[in-house]
Amino acid sequence: RVNKVKDVRIFDHTIRSKSEGLATVHRRAPVKTVHNDFTDRSAQHRVEQETKDDPSLQHRRYQFVNIWMPILHSVEESPLAMVDMTSAQAADFHQLKLIYPDRVGELAAISYNPDHRWYFFPNMTPSEAILLKVYDSRSPGALSGVPHSAVDDPTTSVNARLRTSIEIRTIIFFED
Repeated sequence: RVNKVKDVRIFDHTIRSKSEGLATVHRRAPVKTVHNDFTDRSAQHRVEQETKDDPSLQHRRYQFVNIWMPILHSVEESPLAMVDMTSAQAADFHQLKLIYPDRVGELAAISYNPDHRWYFFPNMTPSEAILLKVYDSRSPGALSGVPHSAVDDPTTSVNARLRTSIEIRTIIFFED
């Protein structure tokens, strides 16, 4: 069965880089903690915030999908990695509060599990992108989105350029 898309909302972006040359409020260093961006509570909260102009969307099936891609140059250090969801267990996911000056957020921190199978994407170029499904309302609970992290690659050259990437966050609403 094909799910038809009713609406797509782009609601946020973050530039990931340790480079001081990128002066922007959206610039943050690559995250080297294994996490998933949403929990049931934070996903529902974000949907409510992003659909104030059309509350009927709040009752549809939705997915949060991040578009991740290098910018400026190829990834030479801190490549993106993700856990194969078939190797993850619900017990690996833990709610983690994020305290900001103006709000409290929540994401899922992921525990180490020797059964996790990892995929990582070194040397990606700015012409390549990865889509990460980080939440699906059809599969609520811990296993609704892919755990991911920047990782230290032991083959990285000491002269490697710092990773510069962008994450664009979207919500996809389905017809259902």
